[in-house]
Amino acid sequence: MFDSEGLQVWLERNQIPETTRTIIDEIRTSPPSRRVGGGSSNVCGRYPSKKMGATIQFESHRVELAGIYEMEHDSSVREYYDQPAPIKLAYKTTTGRELGVWHTPDFFVIRDGEAGWEEWKTEEELRRLTSKCTNRYVPNAPASWDCPPGRAHAEPLGLHYRVRSSAEIDWTFQRNIQFLDDYLRADQLTIPARSCEIARATTGAISGIHLDELLQLTRERISADAIFSMIAANILYVDLYAAPLAEPSRVLVYSAPETASAAKLGTSDSPNISPPITFRNGNGLIWDSLIWKVINAGDTSVSLLSEEGNLVELPRRALEDLAYRKKIALAPDEIKKIAILDKLCPRECASIRARYRHARADTAVRRKEQLQQEVRQIIQNMQGDGTFPTIKQVRIILSQRSNWAEVSTAVATVRKEFRAIT
Repeated sequence: MFDSEGLQVWLERNQIPETTRTIIDEIRTSPPSRRVGGGSSNVCGRYPSKKMGATIQFESHRVELAGIYEMEHDSSVREYYDQPAPIKLAYKTTTGRELGVWHTPDFFVIRDGEAGWEEWKTEEELRRLTSKCTNRYVPNAPASWDCPPGRAHAEPLGLHYRVRSSAEIDWTFQRNIQFLDDYLRADQLTIPARSCEIARATTGAISGIHLDELLQLTRERISADAIFSMIAANILYVDLYAAPLAEPSRVLVYSAPETASAAKLGTSDSPNISPPITFRNGNGLIWDSLIWKVINAGDTSVSLLSEEGNLVELPRRALEDLAYRKKIALAPDEIKKIAILDKLCPRECASIRARYRHARADTAVRRKEQLQQEVRQIIQNMQGDGTFPTIKQVRIILSQRSNWAEVSTAVATVRKEFRAIT
């Protein structure tokens, strides 16, 4: 919300007339002009707005509440007020009779560059109303409506009157905002700095990583709550209009909006070849102009220690992706050692690299077979009356150790086996 100085700056910048300033001041300092009530198909209620520091009424959970969520999380909306004082609309009926009605809009909204009244209705209701009174609600284009008498009242004041249709609502965004609501409401999100470092490093290395894969790769070091807190706090970037967070296999996570924009322009994933660097304990690496030492090179994660003593643990795939993109390289001493070995023992070095590639491939096959065996055992134990447990049930029993796609594939394979037997 504006403080008194911020409001004055806004009024001057938008050249708001004195008469209109009085109207805005009355709306800002007055309680709602009426209490809302739900109809036969609507559920009314109150939304505790963090932005406004007050509860905001809604008369329809399908339309007005969606509008509240939109305004609450739209950075261009500075303030919004429910049920402002009634305004008079003058228009002609279908028979040509002059009519004047007092009308209470749903909201008065102050945005960065404008302010005015907004009325939210379902697309179906607008079509029904325009058939009854063609001069009050007029369709402009698909999902776009006008209210000529509302506009005639607002424009001389330097304000707008806008009709908002349910057809404008992006329900993916609505689902995501409701999913993140608890995180967005928190007065202060406490996220460990190390968790942020690991998450940013992982998303920076694997540009456009799927959310389920990020949760899987970092599950031993970062809680799912911390990941969602980072998304809510914009530490990690997710396009909330693209896919539902409740379906993490469809959600792409980036380190920043700029990275997401670059990816949309055609940035491709890393090639499916052996990494240019083999990470071993004791290796010296150059990353972001700093020297790091590999202190533990595991199958799934690698621990690095900086010269300043900072310890970071990253998924192996993230480091390999950094190597593909030439964001990380062996320190000069390491390069010299490898060059000498390659020169002295070219066949042996080539053989070692080949064995490494085969070992990595064999490990992946073994993991897949092990997961399939575990899923097979779970389904056998749970199968009672010929029905199969869901993928979600199987994954819960596995304690989220594998991502959704891997479990889904394993369950599908086992289902085929059972059908073949029966």
